[in-house]
Amino acid sequence: MMTSIKEFFSSPLTRLSFGLALLSVALLLSSEFIGLLPDTRKAELETRKAITEMLAIQLSLNLKANQQNNFEETLASVVERNVSVLSASIRLNSGKLLVEFGEHEKYWTLETGDKSTTTEVQVTLFKGLDRWGNVELRFEDITDDQILAPGSLVVLVIFVALSGFSAYRIFLKRALRELNPDAVIPERVRKALDTLSEGLLIVDKTGVINFSNSAFANKTGFSPEQLVGKECNGLDWEVISDENENEDTNEDSNEDEASELPWDRVMAGEKPHSGSRIKLTTALNVNYTFSVNVSPITATAEVIKGALITFDDITELETKNEELNRAFDKLKENQQEMMQQNQELLLLATRDPLTDVLNRRSLFEGFDIMMAETIEEGGHLSCIMVDIDHFKLVNDNHGHAVGDTVIKLLANILTQYSRRNDLVGRFGGEEFVIVLPLGDITVAASIAERIRQVVEAGDSEKFPDFPSITSSFGVATLTGDIDNAQDLLERADEALYQAKANGRNRVICWSTSMLEEAQEQSGTASLNSDAISQTPSDYGETYHRRENDAMGSLSDLSEKAHVEPLSPASPAI
Repeated sequence: MMTSIKEFFSSPLTRLSFGLALLSVALLLSSEFIGLLPDTRKAELETRKAITEMLAIQLSLNLKANQQNNFEETLASVVERNVSVLSASIRLNSGKLLVEFGEHEKYWTLETGDKSTTTEVQVTLFKGLDRWGNVELRFEDITDDQILAPGSLVVLVIFVALSGFSAYRIFLKRALRELNPDAVIPERVRKALDTLSEGLLIVDKTGVINFSNSAFANKTGFSPEQLVGKECNGLDWEVISDENENEDTNEDSNEDEASELPWDRVMAGEKPHSGSRIKLTTALNVNYTFSVNVSPITATAEVIKGALITFDDITELETKNEELNRAFDKLKENQQEMMQQNQELLLLATRDPLTDVLNRRSLFEGFDIMMAETIEEGGHLSCIMVDIDHFKLVNDNHGHAVGDTVIKLLANILTQYSRRNDLVGRFGGEEFVIVLPLGDITVAASIAERIRQVVEAGDSEKFPDFPSITSSFGVATLTGDIDNAQDLLERADEALYQAKANGRNRVICWSTSMLEEAQEQSGTASLNSDAISQTPSDYGETYHRRENDAMGSLSDLSEKAHVEPLSPASPAI
């Protein structure tokens, strides 16, 4: 603040304006000295004399008409209507005070026959040709208290000094802009700069335009001469902030920088700016976008005297970029729609429509990939086959709608209680498969048992009219003699078959001893090693064989499992 005040009073513009104001005051005082200005004091005295004489004439007329009773009213009217009159009286020739208004006797000092003064004026009253008395008026003193009164010389001097200083400063500022030697550019240089396709401005430190070439002036609608002397910041600019730069700085500083014009930042001592983008709206409401480069103009001791600004018109380029951005946004939107549609198609292609688990084809594809990776890396891989016990009775006694609900319920349980990376798929009908990567026989059997318990427990509160169901599980794990997913699935299927044959609602893990025990219990050759080697190679045939064998001997399996067939009155299985 102090620096700005010091610069103001030390600037040549201020000193010149102050000198011209003092010169005007001196001329005014000289005019007063030689009598060229009206004498307000003399005019005031003449006015007082005129007031007294007019009052004397009025009173003489009243005296002639013998209307002496109006004297007091007349004196009161004169005192009240004239601010400068303090008191008034009528004094007889004998010196007796006939009528007075105000404290006249207290302040009156003249004797009859004395000359009037500037504050005490007396005029003789005549009755006919005889002198009858005097009218006396007491006025305010003409003192220094009226020096600052309106119309006084002092007030006039002060007004001329202040208004003259302001007017001279404004005039000189404008004149110095036009006559500043630093702003003078030779004509040959002007013509050379006018040939540039880029707009060019030269501004001084205060932001006033000292030069504009034709390329820039044509954009604004003004001529180069009309732009000279204008405030550069007075044009309708809008700074376009750089989002990439703003990411690394504080938000408050970003807002300040975004609103600050590039040349103002250079004037403040920052490094020259290049490539800043800025918009200009002309008086004709035409918008231009420029790439701005700013270089400081320095004098001795690196003092910045102004700036040279170049404007590269990138309006068309910005328009093309906006069109490309809109096209890119539209393309991105279309791409997202396509991705969403592809995801929906993928779900339709890979998911079972009833249970929303993997369908048979997707299950086998994932199974084959996991089998190949496990064999290559030498890890663990297990498979669980799940079947709903006595599912045909559910359909017969409760209808296919309830049967579909049972299948969906089991699918939800399998998905919920399997691991995140496990594959859960519908093998067909009421039969499901879980593939467990990195899971040995112990992990697989534990998961199967947990699922079995959940299925058996059911949810009577959530499904009060729902039939109780159980499920059987066959578990197999990858061993050295298995080299494809088909063999592992067949072993899980054989274990499932054994679980159903041993009473259902249980988990059976495939093993060689399991086969021998099955042969002893069944007394048949259906599970001997020759039969195993002749197991159908197709997954579909495996499923249909198991379904036909299981459903064809349902009554026999029911007796072994000690489970009575379902009846409509008894929903429990």
